[in-house]
Amino acid sequence: MEPIKTILVPVDFDQPSEAALDTAIRFAKNLGATITLLHVEPFNLTDVPEGVFFEGPNASTRARSDARAELSRLVQSKAESGITITSELREGIAWDEILGAARRLGADLIVMGTHGRKGLSRGLLGGVAEQVLRSAHVPVMTIRAGDA
Repeated sequence: MEPIKTILVPVDFDQPSEAALDTAIRFAKNLGATITLLHVEPFNLTDVPEGVFFEGPNASTRARSDARAELSRLVQSKAESGITITSELREGIAWDEILGAARRLGADLIVMGTHGRKGLSRGLLGGVAEQVLRSAHVPVMTIRAGDA
């Protein structure tokens, strides 16, 4: 088995993704690995005037700006860990962008939070972790907020 040197941590700034980051930091310390945080903003439909059905282009710009600020906050909040943590912001379909980033970065492990939804709520709200688990070319560790 190859050594784990690069850990990808997808984040959506909720409790499970923060718990996943804390777990990834513990692994990175023990393995001498680096961490890349990845936040994926969903595609934004901008062909309808703002406020009618979908958010307009200004909302998309604000969302990306807010995400950059939140990524920066996360990196800064973990600076005392001594682990090299970088961040990326992408736009697209979350699971697809996560898999693409894992390949592009040469990630050896993906550590991601999960809400642990079941049934209809999982179907309606998506199953990003499930899609990543099914398709990843590297090991995936899922962390629920209470598990970290």
